[in-house]
Amino acid sequence: MNIAVEGLSNTITLLPTQGIGSIRFGMSILEVEQLFGELPKEIEETPEQDTTLEYPTYGISFLFDAEVDQKLTSIDIDQFDRVELYGKSLVGASKSTLIALLQEQSIPFSEEVIGDPTSEHILEEYIAAPNFGLELYLDESHYLASISMGIYIDEDDCFHWPTD
Repeated sequence: MNIAVEGLSNTITLLPTQGIGSIRFGMSILEVEQLFGELPKEIEETPEQDTTLEYPTYGISFLFDAEVDQKLTSIDIDQFDRVELYGKSLVGASKSTLIALLQEQSIPFSEEVIGDPTSEHILEEYIAAPNFGLELYLDESHYLASISMGIYIDEDDCFHWPTD
């Protein structure tokens, strides 16, 4: 993927609880649209009045939460050539590689399975680091398939916005 978007380069650098590149949680829809320019996008609104900007060419979706005046609260990446976390490429990363990276950074995480882990009826498997707003979804072969990043929301439902 050759990203020619202001604030993003060929490498998508994940910044947990902050955003990606120069795109930060807390930005408005207009601010993100300005960075992406006139690239093809899809806009969806939920019944809760949240808005999602999807850029299919890049496999990136941005969720803007109506509860906080349509500020960016979540980024999903499901198609990528080069994604980095803490200077390490995540492309083709296995479950064990992802766990080792989180352990190197002393990031608390849990391994989550939706479905029956004792059978072949696993619907979804991911590694969650909730204090870092990070979920790393795995495919059936236990390799990274998609990434969901969000702003840190504490146990009192307070949003912790990035600081510059």
